[in-house]
Amino acid sequence: MFDIYFVFFARLFKAWQRGAKWPRRFIALGVSILFVAGIFAGLSEIDLRFVSIDKSLAAGLAVFGALILLAVSAQEQLQEVEKSQEKIEQKEEQVRANPEKPQLAWDLAGAS
Repeated sequence: MFDIYFVFFARLFKAWQRGAKWPRRFIALGVSILFVAGIFAGLSEIDLRFVSIDKSLAAGLAVFGALILLAVSAQEQLQEVEKSQEKIEQKEEQVRANPEKPQLAWDLAGAS
């Protein structure tokens, strides 16, 4: 049940660890927007005399922040798939270049 959340946060964590500037900025932006959405959601429950905060504003911010984080996670997955494809293509090229040389099955399977 929690596998999809685990994978989502693992990809975000991996994108953060890579140290690239833009994924870190988008992750920080998404988390910040979600934090502000949580504050607005809490304030919408309180009856404030001068300020009226609608729950739809908090919900809209939460969706926007979640979409930013989802985009970063999807980008990280795309990069993982591309790296995997490159490894497979390298192994296939090695097999084509040396067809007489036997390749171990786990070497070929390890490329994927």
